[in-house]
Amino acid sequence: MFGSVPKGTSVDRQTFDLAGRAGFCVLSALVTAPLGINPNDPQAIQELPWRSDSVRRTFAPRYLHAFGLRAVALRRAGRVVETDGMVVLEGGAFAFDIAEDAGSDLDETVELALVVDPAVGRLLVGWDANVAAENAISVEVPAEDEPWVTVAIPLERARFAGRGPRGTDVVVAAPGCEYAEGAAGPDVMRIRDVSVRRHARAEAAENRTARIELTLLDEHGAPTAARVGIYDVESGREVLAGADAVPIVRYLEVVRDVAVPTSGKALAQHAARLAAARLPRRRPVKLISTAARMVREMPGGETAWPSPSLAGVGRRLAARVRDRGSEDRGSLPASRWMVYASGRYGVSVPPGAYEVIATRGSEYRHLRRRVEVAESAMAHVELRFERWRDLPA
Repeated sequence: MFGSVPKGTSVDRQTFDLAGRAGFCVLSALVTAPLGINPNDPQAIQELPWRSDSVRRTFAPRYLHAFGLRAVALRRAGRVVETDGMVVLEGGAFAFDIAEDAGSDLDETVELALVVDPAVGRLLVGWDANVAAENAISVEVPAEDEPWVTVAIPLERARFAGRGPRGTDVVVAAPGCEYAEGAAGPDVMRIRDVSVRRHARAEAAENRTARIELTLLDEHGAPTAARVGIYDVESGREVLAGADAVPIVRYLEVVRDVAVPTSGKALAQHAARLAAARLPRRRPVKLISTAARMVREMPGGETAWPSPSLAGVGRRLAARVRDRGSEDRGSLPASRWMVYASGRYGVSVPPGAYEVIATRGSEYRHLRRRVEVAESAMAHVELRFERWRDLPA
């Protein structure tokens, strides 16, 4: 049953309300799913017959979770309508697949121009970017008497590698659809046009003549599965998943590039939940001694995500829904792109220096290696994990 909680479990009201809201969204989406929506799809995504010069495909999800933006379109699924002789989008959330002619696999700031009905007041926008996997921002829409206004939004370090739902690159939601406590504002918006403008036109390196081959071993020397990220040392740009990456089912989609949390807050919350399950109940003395022992056993930063060290740290994006201009570009992104690998992983890369980061859960120390590979050369790297603690199942 949606929103139900096991007996004896403590859940704060916000978590309960959000869980119930998400459950209602999924249930209503399945019951009222129009033609073209898979009834087994938790996101209830429908492709719409709408294009522009910069948009190749358009999708309308009932539940959106991409690039740091989470939204639920409860009242009305996205649709195409005709108004004043124009074909426009109307709904709570949309995902756009940017045409290759407009930009693909980039590393530059592009301008996203949205022609919208100003009645929405504010837009939530997320995009596929380099370095940070979560880049959602809140953008004010100027209040004007005109029926349509153009909102120009700079998307920093855009990549457009199709890592959003159904291979999309940009997501947009009305403020009232935000999946968060206290979300306010209209939950329906109208979009007349979407365009991408490139000023710098800095092409990404395509000279992938080098190759990196990784061998992943556990503490006994046996091949093991792990999460792996390979990042260009100079720019922080992540290497896209290769064919060796383990395919992961996300909702109903099979993906290889996966967003992995790196923020200390998120990791601390996860660790606290695990620790709470181990603490004895109704025994104060035992509780205090157990808590003290757990503090002594904490491995420090060796199992958390490595601190920023890449040269491009000054250009990193803060990964949260925020107002433009208030981001902290010196912070480590709250989420990075990684892949899952099993035993071995190889990928072709442009020649240069790379940082390899591998993680295997809270019981193992993370591994970090710097690799330099020349043109037409191959670098072999062996990564052997060290287990710091064998926690009870």
